[in-house]
Amino acid sequence: MAGFGLESKLWLSELDKEWSALVGDLVAKHTRPGRLDQDRLIVFVDSSVWLHELSRYRETEMLTAVRDRFGAKVRSLSLRLDPGERPES
Repeated sequence: MAGFGLESKLWLSELDKEWSALVGDLVAKHTRPGRLDQDRLIVFVDSSVWLHELSRYRETEMLTAVRDRFGAKVRSLSLRLDPGERPES
């Protein structure tokens, strides 16, 4: 499965289901897990205002929550403006 990227897609699907519980409802309303780039989780944010606030005040907290739940699979987190393309389910 890993050779076809299915492992990563399954993991992201699981993360997406738990996202609100991990980061809180308010943050989840403005963010979504995007993709896993090696060991860095790309998180999409819906506006530049939220991107700025999360980068300054919540990025470390979000990373800690993901790492507490999923272990060392994620070593870092990168916040980016959402390109608006939602992955197919």
